[in-house]
Amino acid sequence: MKKLFIIFAIVAIFSVQGCIGNGDSRRTPELNNTDDADETADNTESDSNDQNTGEDSDHESNDPDLEPNNNDDETPEYPDTDLPECSLISPTPCRDSSTGLIWSAKYRGNFSDTLDYCLYLEEGGFEDWDIPGIQQLRTLIQNCSGTEVGGSCEIEMDLTSPFASDPNVSFNYSINNCYSCDFDQSGKYSKFGDTETFWTFSFPPKTLNLLTTDFAYGSITESDCAPFSGTIIACNTQRSVRCTTGCSKGYFWYKNKCIKSQCTSESCDIPHSDPEWCVPETETTYRCGCESNYVWTGTECVSPCENVTCDMPNSDGICKTQNAATYKCGCVEGYFWNEEEKTCETPCDENPC
Repeated sequence: MKKLFIIFAIVAIFSVQGCIGNGDSRRTPELNNTDDADETADNTESDSNDQNTGEDSDHESNDPDLEPNNNDDETPEYPDTDLPECSLISPTPCRDSSTGLIWSAKYRGNFSDTLDYCLYLEEGGFEDWDIPGIQQLRTLIQNCSGTEVGGSCEIEMDLTSPFASDPNVSFNYSINNCYSCDFDQSGKYSKFGDTETFWTFSFPPKTLNLLTTDFAYGSITESDCAPFSGTIIACNTQRSVRCTTGCSKGYFWYKNKCIKSQCTSESCDIPHSDPEWCVPETETTYRCGCESNYVWTGTECVSPCENVTCDMPNSDGICKTQNAATYKCGCVEGYFWNEEEKTCETPCDENPC
């Protein structure tokens, strides 16, 4: 699903940039971190200019289209068995064992460039890279207690979003108390030793401004780039990105790490469910997709309408499931369902005109 939004974002951004112009060309990615000294020097000058000139003003004062997520207890279909542990000196791709995420080399560009870069990146045998969400990128912050995972920085999914129940979606967040550490370009706030500002594909629903992480501060802030609301010029600011493949097959993102999914090929092979439609929810629970008029209880698909006949007077004969225990019979025009009496009534019955 996220890939569809990325493609949509690219189309939207390029449509506008075709009018305003964009002279930036794709840059060659860094294949490992041996060039970090040169990159740090360049980024120190670039990010200092951002801070002083205001080019990057970050520091100025319900049913989603879910995909099946089955786990057949197979070996993950990724060439990741021998990946090095992510560190200051590790080559890429590398795996962060604390989260299970795989990270790519660093790339710098404007927002449309970085979207395009991650979408089409092929590195280390991997072809399914994504631009990370803020919850994923946050796991690379260290030595900054407020914004580290578990810190006072609050990043919450917008529960009114139609995608709130999809654990794989990485946008539509709100943030609070996320600007917390002193300026330091030694790289101490990043597991990779990064010091510049990085793009994410997360945004608060009220402003639609993309969230960024500045590793010179260990901070998480809103940028001025809002590609879905038409604010495109600010998206031309040069920032960095590290792409991620997300969780391996059979795992899903939950509480800031990849955990094993409880979904198997048999999990939803039950009456009134689609056996290919299983979505993990927690370490121990999952959700099956149920047929129309059936609801998921946590263990099965049920419908109170199974044993109900809507043949009372003034009913249209159609039973509709409200939840696992209650139902509603449809009524003919002018009549309304009385839940307590289980009848179709009209105010005119007691108060005729």
